[in-house]
Amino acid sequence: GMGVAGLLADLVASGDGVTASEHTCTETHGEATWAGGVAVACRDGVLLLDRDGVTWRARPVAYPAVDDTDPYAYGPARAWVLQPSEDGSTLVAPLGARHVLVLDAATGAARAIDLGVGVATFGVAYLDHDRLVVLGTDGAMRTLDLTTDAASDPTPVLGAFEEGEDLPYRMVVVSADRVYVSDPPGRRVLELDASGPLRQARELAFDASPGYLT
Repeated sequence: GMGVAGLLADLVASGDGVTASEHTCTETHGEATWAGGVAVACRDGVLLLDRDGVTWRARPVAYPAVDDTDPYAYGPARAWVLQPSEDGSTLVAPLGARHVLVLDAATGAARAIDLGVGVATFGVAYLDHDRLVVLGTDGAMRTLDLTTDAASDPTPVLGAFEEGEDLPYRMVVVSADRVYVSDPPGRRVLELDASGPLRQARELAFDASPGYLT
């Protein structure tokens, strides 16, 4: 969990089993996998591992410097959750309280986009290769264009909330042109139509809190 400081030492072996490199990743929380690649979120950055034939390469990528802090009072801004694009070419994550991290998995180039509003920990998802949907702690959804780093006007979806105030966390997942947003305190999941400007399509009510979306 977030309160436990983990230690991960990644040993990257060559084809003959000889250790090629070693990297230490402290306070691990957040991981992503795709065809031929693995990423782990650490305290100071993201550790990328990718395969070239029978060998593996490991590259630590530092978080971009931002004027932000961790919303859980753990110190400097960091990522807790990682999500890869479908082809694994980029990774995205909430960074600190109000930024979105965008990391090029091939080059290791990383940048941070300031949303100007709190970003939900599980509130960033790919809509397509060049666009994200982002849930803000103001309860509004935005689309984020990764080619321009511009965000759309907010679409109110939920009431304002604070991360960690209620468990389980609110989550966002995408399926085709539909976006699903869980509202555990309200015992519901909202379905948004993303084929054009974001708009609510349905509200799904439950007798229990929806704890996890996938």
